[in-house]
Order: sequence, then structure tokens, then C-alpha cells
Amino acid sequence: MDQNSTKTVSLIVPNHNGGELFHRCMENLTRLQFPSNRLQVVIVDDGSTDGTGEWLESAEWPEHFEVVRHETNRGRSAARNTGLRKRSEEHTSELQSH
Repeated sequence: MDQNSTKTVSLIVPNHNGGELFHRCMENLTRLQFPSNRLQVVIVDDGSTDGTGEWLESAEWPEHFEVVRHETNRGRSAARNTGLRKRSEEHTSELQSH
């Protein structure tokens, strides 16, 4: 992407019981070399029962990260659709952490 571009992107990250692999994925996302004013990260926890949801809520995330939780597992499509409803940027991508 052109550094002078004003295009923005929403990254949707659905998760269900991602465990340690998901934790590493999220830690790496916080290190992205991308202007935070052009990036929105929407993390959707889909009713995890392995402690991931609690970890997401207790962690301190950059301002451009948003955590959304489903109380029960509704499936990857529902998690993706929740992320799409929460997005605010003109371009959208999904990251599968596992």
C-alpha cells in the first residue's frame, strides 16, 4: 500500500478456543508496522470456554482494537458477521488465527 494513501482497513479476527496460538497471534498483531489511524482490529470471541474470552477482556489493547464477545458459540460465520457489523473502515479482511 502506498504510504501516502488514505485507505483504511478493518481486520476481523474471529476466535473460538484458540488457546496459546491465538494469544501469540494477538500479541503479533499489536506489533504490526501499520499506521494505527488507518487500522481497526475487531476481535470476536465466539463463546470460548478455554479462558480466551476472559484473557481478551482483561488484557490492555491498543485504542484501535475492539473486543466483542458472544456468550455462547454461534459458529465462525456468526463471529465473522458480528465483526462485519462492527467494522468502520472502507476495506475489510479476516485473519484466521488457527
